Amino acid sequence: MNEECKKTARTLAIYGDSISTRDYGEGGYEAMLSQQLKIGTVYNHSVGASAITQGTPDCLIDALADKKVLHSDADVTLLWRGTNDWYWGAPLGVPGDRNLHTFYGAVEECVRILQQASPLGVLLCALPLYRYQAPDGSTRIGEAWVTPNKRGLTMRDYDGALREVCRRLCVPVVDMRVETGINAANAPQLLQDFVHPSKQGYLRVCSVLCRHIKALTGWGAPLG
Repeated sequence: MNEECKKTARTLAIYGDSISTRDYGEGGYEAMLSQQLKIGTVYNHSVGASAITQGTPDCLIDALADKKVLHSDADVTLLWRGTNDWYWGAPLGVPGDRNLHTFYGAVEECVRILQQASPLGVLLCALPLYRYQAPDGSTRIGEAWVTPNKRGLTMRDYDGALREVCRRLCVPVVDMRVETGINAANAPQLLQDFVHPSKQGYLRVCSVLCRHIKALTGWGAPLG
């Protein structure tokens, strides 16, 4: 991180899966975002192949039970999981569900925990990107948006649940699938393995996130 970033007090907390780690696309989007928004501190709690729902590997609902991963000083908290709930076949549940072994229930509880951890910060939820793969236990490779997992659910179902919970709990969402413009035609260039972004893909991811964070925080707006 450059010296200019280190001098700022802006703080970002990220709760994502492998796409939010530094393992792909020559380092992911974290450094790009920090530089463009002049963020001084980044708490990145992203874990590869992780989901949200209790009972899935490295689930966020269990991780957030550890108060050491919560940051009261976070100006912006980015929640970007959900893709692997589709991959692992997490039960969907229903709106208002309190069962943490369902996607609806776990998402709602995670949102509440993150809102309470930094009540004056901005919580932003990013929706899943385009991806082309077979879900766990299946040999059927296809676009996740229309490819059913072991429970017969598609990415569209989990995307809809994220939108519903976030709308009800007043959380802004970023439609990464639409706003990045990553699709079947350009996936060979923008996704290095049809799942994780290439460096070019991360440039698009960063641009979209920057635009939304600036709009919500006023970072980059002229003073006065």
